Amino acid sequence: MDVYPSGHSTVGGENSGEHISVFLRLDTDPGTAGVKSSRSFRTDDPSGKAPSTVLASDIITIYTNECKSWGYRKFITVKSAKSRYMAHDGSLTIHCDVEVTKAVCTTSASTTTIAAPIIIVPPSNIASHLEQLFVSGQWSNVTFHVEGSKIHAHWLIIAVRSPGLFFAVVRPTTKRGMVPKRVIRIVNMKAAVLRAVLHFVYTDELPPVDDAVVAGEMLAAARRFRLERMKAMCENLVSQLVTKDNALSMLELAWRHRCKELKLYCSEFISLAMKCWELFSILDLVFRKEYVSSSTR
Repeated sequence: MDVYPSGHSTVGGENSGEHISVFLRLDTDPGTAGVKSSRSFRTDDPSGKAPSTVLASDIITIYTNECKSWGYRKFITVKSAKSRYMAHDGSLTIHCDVEVTKAVCTTSASTTTIAAPIIIVPPSNIASHLEQLFVSGQWSNVTFHVEGSKIHAHWLIIAVRSPGLFFAVVRPTTKRGMVPKRVIRIVNMKAAVLRAVLHFVYTDELPPVDDAVVAGEMLAAARRFRLERMKAMCENLVSQLVTKDNALSMLELAWRHRCKELKLYCSEFISLAMKCWELFSILDLVFRKEYVSSSTR
């Protein structure tokens, strides 16, 4: 399997570096008839708590001497890979499942049988359908008022997907076994954070976030509502947003919410930054002494 982290383009083609490319290459001689096979590429969940996600699959293709490599130039965007599938150590695990079509065989009774067809099952799209339901607000029966914004949702989906959120926010508004109130006011939480929590409840994925503060509050909300998968994904997201300016606050966040891996990463980040600062201080002192020495000559 050939993987191009910055993308792969054909001769004369353009490549913006926004996509990761993957190809399956045949190293042996395919012969005159070629080798018929189908393949699917999938990526691992960094937390290890969810099954691999199939990102690309296709029908049977034939590998020949003229074409020994098949794959996808735009397998996944670099941004999506970093936010969803990259582990703490910066690694991205890609699996390729290959099925080779066997040749026709003949039994002793001279009856000919052919190999069963390989039917490629399309990836599941239930998450995208639920996302559309959330975004559209169609048939919603509960509205959250937070920071002046209205967020529409469906309390039954919340109850099934996140009992922690349901019992913490929705259930307290229920009276005498009736359905929850249609309007619920939320305090002490940003609208972007609640929207991210609900996005995860509907899709099992995080929305794109590039703000370290919001990412940290999402992590806190995930722990509060006992969304373990979201909490692990937020840890990965926060680790990608750690900088020299917020490393200490992110370390404190990791301690507060018992994020062992994030705590270790922030500690190593700060330690390395301090070593670099000490080195820069020494070099600055040496240069200053050299400057003073040369100026007095």
